[in-house]
Amino acid sequence: MPTVLADVLDGSRATAIYQGPNPNLVATWVSVKGGLDVALDQGPKEYAAQVAADPLKCLGFRRTTSLSLGDGELWAGFGAGIEDQPGEWSWEVDVTGQWRKQRLVMAAWEGSRFSVRTHQYGGDVDDLIELMMAFEFTETQNGIIATPRSNDLTLAGDAYARLWIHELGMIEIGPRGSPELPPVPRHAGTTVDGGELYAAGHGDHDQFVLVTPTAVVNYLPYTEDPGAIEGAVGRSSFEWAAA
Repeated sequence: MPTVLADVLDGSRATAIYQGPNPNLVATWVSVKGGLDVALDQGPKEYAAQVAADPLKCLGFRRTTSLSLGDGELWAGFGAGIEDQPGEWSWEVDVTGQWRKQRLVMAAWEGSRFSVRTHQYGGDVDDLIELMMAFEFTETQNGIIATPRSNDLTLAGDAYARLWIHELGMIEIGPRGSPELPPVPRHAGTTVDGGELYAAGHGDHDQFVLVTPTAVVNYLPYTEDPGAIEGAVGRSSFEWAAA
């Protein structure tokens, strides 16, 4: 069975030993407290650039800054925001007091194997550059750890890891009690090899929650094959080790 180790940005570690193919993307997420209301999102090195080029996120992204930071490269830029509704845009005031269509502003740090990025709708590139430079990024064999350089900036304690698995679905792993993942139900679930398994509706799709001694696992399947679903979470092992 594939084993995935993900070093999370706050120094935690997610471990998944699951039934199924290797994931095509492993990413981690954590929000930032202090300064801007943003989050840090980490994945493979090409991940940040792929997000910037995604037409569902923004149009015509242009890098305006590139500089060395620690053992990697920090780059930033902006692109046109996406319409809220067809023909409808959000507007903002720039530093000169002029109105403009709201932009997507993004900054990223790239190491040798991984990247970490942040973005916001509206605002200026320099704000995100300043935020990213307030962190020390340490690349490990399994991800990136972000350490604030100042006590004024902290990570919010809501980190989790995500595994996207081709033709199977998305698996989110976080600590028990994570505000970003479903709460542990009070009633008993179905006992499986990996823990207690719960099934619930989620919009137009089924959602499955696996509770282990250290983790909550949220599974959003792309498939309706019961065997694939059971194999993805029911016969798999997930652990969360706090920083």
